[in-house]
Amino acid sequence: MLEDTYKELIKLRAQRAVGSAIESPGKIKALRRAIARILMLDAAIKPAEKGGQK
Repeated sequence: MLEDTYKELIKLRAQRAVGSAIESPGKIKALRRAIARILMLDAAIKPAEKGGQK
């Protein structure tokens, strides 16, 4: 899921850089937020898997 989101973000950024019309400019911001949420949740889950706080 994260890789697909990154690929879509890169594709939209490339479209913007070239100057072509983007379907929704807000989609770039939404994708960035989605990636941040995924990374945040992943970071929160990993310490819990290792044992975390008791």
